[in-house]
Amino acid sequence: MTTGVPEALFQHDLVLHDGATALVDLMVPFVLDGADLGDRVVLVGEPAFVDVMLTAVPGVPGIVAVPRSGRARFPGRDLRQFQRVLSTLGEGPRLRVVNQMPRMAPDAWHEWRRYEAAANRLLAQHRVWSTCAYATDGLDAGMLQDLATSHPHVLTAGGRERSERFARLDVHIGTYLDVPRHPIEATAPQLSLTNPTAVAARRAIREPGTAISLPAAAIDAAVLAVSETVTNSSLHGQRPARLQAWTRDGRLTISVTDAGAGPHPLVGLVPAPVDEGSGRGMWILLQMLADIRHRTDRHGYTVRFSVGHDMVALAPGGPQASAAGDRAVRS
Repeated sequence: MTTGVPEALFQHDLVLHDGATALVDLMVPFVLDGADLGDRVVLVGEPAFVDVMLTAVPGVPGIVAVPRSGRARFPGRDLRQFQRVLSTLGEGPRLRVVNQMPRMAPDAWHEWRRYEAAANRLLAQHRVWSTCAYATDGLDAGMLQDLATSHPHVLTAGGRERSERFARLDVHIGTYLDVPRHPIEATAPQLSLTNPTAVAARRAIREPGTAISLPAAAIDAAVLAVSETVTNSSLHGQRPARLQAWTRDGRLTISVTDAGAGPHPLVGLVPAPVDEGSGRGMWILLQMLADIRHRTDRHGYTVRFSVGHDMVALAPGGPQASAAGDRAVRS
């Protein structure tokens, strides 16, 4: 395996493996090589995997361990938490990151592929060599193609090679908002409003959430998300705008559609500058909601999201809070 010094500040490797044991075999040399070069190491993944990796490299000090269940991970929050880890560690040696990616359903993939593309932009100026490790039995041909186009190198048991599919970021993400509608959108909604104000939308969306006994945190999240998406629609989209809501199986699903062309394909994952008057609201929503999707089609631009009894609470302090609470540093 070739693990020499990378040629760019941020290196973004795709790791394809056949299971946790094979992944450990691939990543141990990567970690040991980094330790020899004075790099710091960050391990992210299922708690059992992180424990096995720590046991496999007992002589490497200062490893930052971030055990995280795949069920609690989603793209917007993952990116922000990793940025917080980088901020906490500060300037110093280069980081080598072993990131065991969660298994995901095909519907969730549309956001994770945006995550992989956004990482190239968000982390471009950081001295980080990051490996995104995926089990091959959870990937279809389309997923593999997406991954190969967002990672310049691919590491397998056969070695590390350049990806023939790697292209400029704005080329391969151009169709990332061209995704299918959720099946529930083909059914009659419990709520439908045309050109609602943010105030009217916030008021209306509480009723269906209350009717299915959603917890207060889920209803509050839905109200905030509706307010942000309806406001964005009125400011940046084109009329007519439509708010629809459905309740099924204990979940409240909401869509906001306007007739505009839609935003950049990385909307919400790359935050707008602090001094800009818009753009940060969607960034916050993607850290708050596990199920949120963006779509453009002949009808315009749609944001669809849902909340339920499984609402994952934000860390104290909201989206800006540090991820330090679930990591540990081995001395």
